[in-house]
Amino acid sequence: MRIMLLASDRVQGDSYQLSVKERRYLMKVLRLEVGALVSARDERGSYYEATIKDRDTLSLKPSDKPADSHTDKLTAYKEALPVIHVYQGLVRSRRNEDAARMMVEAGVSDLTFITSRFSQPGVDDAHVLSRISTVMDQAVQQSGSETAPLKKEVMTFQDAIKSAKGLKILLHQAAVGETKLLPTLLDETNIPDDGISIFIGPEGGFSDDEVAMALAQGACCSLLPTNILRSETAGIYAVAVIQAFWSRIRHS
Repeated sequence: MRIMLLASDRVQGDSYQLSVKERRYLMKVLRLEVGALVSARDERGSYYEATIKDRDTLSLKPSDKPADSHTDKLTAYKEALPVIHVYQGLVRSRRNEDAARMMVEAGVSDLTFITSRFSQPGVDDAHVLSRISTVMDQAVQQSGSETAPLKKEVMTFQDAIKSAKGLKILLHQAAVGETKLLPTLLDETNIPDDGISIFIGPEGGFSDDEVAMALAQGACCSLLPTNILRSETAGIYAVAVIQAFWSRIRHS
């Protein structure tokens, strides 16, 4: 565990009441003892140095970002990551969970699931969204990612492309021949301060009408320099390409 997420209903002032599962994980899996320091974050994104006070309680001390706790001593990349807003087309069953887990572990800024012409029906089952949210929370704790919590509603492609921030990129072959390979597009484009919004379609990709709508909103179409990939694989591949580009620019 890289960081511990605190449930708001168990925070009482400067103390936190551990659940049975949390206590078991800290004591049995991580083998921490009373007095050990743990990095923690609440649902508002505030950080704490959390000390194991006893078997049932953590004492909380606000912190800009814990740097000396047991959990934060694990080897990890320490520099800032690029701002990447991911819009993932709904796919089949638990593949949505796989996409969510990988995006969180990679450290994207936020993840929004979208419906489009060829996507699976919208996620209207509260249990399904709850399960995806749980997977994301687990990934945050394991990786220390600062990814924002999952939005409670799935957006339509039309609403998403209009409200998306920064450089808008569709992973798709444009019908009008304006597609560029993703590394080429990044090399030729200035990335704005509000980052990149990348749209990953479902198995059938985006329709011609949706591509036209995106182009009208100033979006760019891009392809990956590799084989045809599953939707969730294409998304994490694209994020890795963007992060590698970002790192090269920062250190050049």
